[in-house]
Amino acid sequence: MKKRFLYAGMLIASVWFVGCNDESVVHETEHEEHEVHFSYDGETGPDYWGSLKEEWRTCDNGREYTAVIEGAPHQSPVDFETAVPADPTFTLDYNKSIAFKMENNGHSVQFNVEEGSPKAYITINSKAYELKQFHFHSVSEHTELEVHAAMEGHFVNVAEDGSIAVVGLFIDNVADTGNEALESAFGLEIPEEGEENPTPITINPLDMLPGGKVYSYSGSLTTPPCTEGVAWNIYTKHIGLTEEKVEAFQEHYDHNFRPLTGTY
Repeated sequence: MKKRFLYAGMLIASVWFVGCNDESVVHETEHEEHEVHFSYDGETGPDYWGSLKEEWRTCDNGREYTAVIEGAPHQSPVDFETAVPADPTFTLDYNKSIAFKMENNGHSVQFNVEEGSPKAYITINSKAYELKQFHFHSVSEHTELEVHAAMEGHFVNVAEDGSIAVVGLFIDNVADTGNEALESAFGLEIPEEGEENPTPITINPLDMLPGGKVYSYSGSLTTPPCTEGVAWNIYTKHIGLTEEKVEAFQEHYDHNFRPLTGTY
C-alpha cells in the first residue's frame, strides 16, 4: 500500500491518546532524558532509532509496512483502513479533578500528574492502569484511510507490572469553539524546550474524551524504545482545538509524529 501523509488538520477534520512514547517506560509515562538523542528527522530519525541504542532495537520492527494480525506483536502507529470500531471494553475512572504540570520535554508538550493529586485509572480485563500523563503529536500519528488529523492526544496509563495502556484521540483544527478542557490546557504558555510551566492546571481528564466507539489493537510505544504489547484504544469521534492554539503547539512541534508502520 502506498503511504501518503495528508494533513487533514486544516483541510478536513480528524491526547490519545497516542506517540505514544515512553522514554524508558514512558515518554508515555515520564519521558526521561537519554544520553542518546532521537528525533524525527535525519540520522536520528525513525529509520535509525533501532540502531541508536541496543535497547531500542525493537523500533526496527516498524520499518516494514505490514498489516496488524490479531494476537501478534506490532508497532505503532497504524492506519485504520478496514478496522471496525467497537464499543469500549475498558472501564474509565477518569471523572475527577487532577492537577497537572505542563512541560516541554524536547519531543512533545506533556502534562504530568502532580504528586498528591487524585489517581485516575483505566481498567482492561480486570487490570488497572494508572494515568501518568498526557501529551500531543502533530500531525496525528494514527490515521483513518491515510488521512491525518491536525493533532493526536495520548493519555498514558501504567499498571503495577509496568504494562502500558494508551487512550488516544484525534484533534481537529477548528475555527470557532474547541473542546473546553483541551482549550483550558493549552491556555497555559508553552515553555521552552526542557522547561516546565510552574503554574499547575486542574483538569478533569474525562472532559477531554469524546466518548463513543474506539479502535482497539495491541501495538507499541511510538518513540524509543518502541516497547510492544501496548493496549491502544483510540476514539473514532474527534474533538476540536482552536486554530491559534494548534498553531501555538506547531510553533514548537509541527512534525513530531512517527511514520505509519502498517494498516489495520
